[in-house]
Amino acid sequence: MSPAPNNPRLVAPLHGLVIIALAAILLDVFKSAADLRFPFSSGSDVGRGECVYQVFQDGVCRGTLFLDDQVELRTILALLGIDQRTGSALAERRLRCNCALKLGGDPLQDREDRISGRQLVCAGKRIDVNAADADDLTAIPGIGPRLSARIVTYRNQFGSFQTIQDLRSIPGIGKKKLAAMEPYLRAKSAAGHSGDSGRQARSSSP
Repeated sequence: MSPAPNNPRLVAPLHGLVIIALAAILLDVFKSAADLRFPFSSGSDVGRGECVYQVFQDGVCRGTLFLDDQVELRTILALLGIDQRTGSALAERRLRCNCALKLGGDPLQDREDRISGRQLVCAGKRIDVNAADADDLTAIPGIGPRLSARIVTYRNQFGSFQTIQDLRSIPGIGKKKLAAMEPYLRAKSAAGHSGDSGRQARSSSP
């Protein structure tokens, strides 16, 4: 007995179901990729600068800002559409870049914590080599605990790095390794570090 011919009325709905299933899988994959890239904010994102602020309230991330410079708490709250907090412990000064702001039940309990290097890299932002600690630097591909410790020791001894190319002075960082590290680093805060004269003296020595 010959096999029954394919039923076109049955095949068409099956094709539709397969397409819908594939679309659902792809949507889930894209959503997971987005979460991996920026998993530490569930709120809105504002701006494209290198100065990052996260605001948490009642354990929930209310949003993340990427600004060009340091700002006050009232500006951060206004940009994220969060009610102003009269008498906050953070109200009277500009807040340092790359910090997580924890809003307490009492405004006097508001505090700022640092954002780790891993979070910055995950958000697609560069780590400031003049402000990062050794743990922050290990978030960069190619930098392990020993090399990160050497970078921090060198910076503490000779002063801030004027450019990322200054890292070539550190043993273990050659041209190829620096090229791999450079997309993750910046040296923006050089002017704010002491000890530059020590670096210049070292550079001018034979």
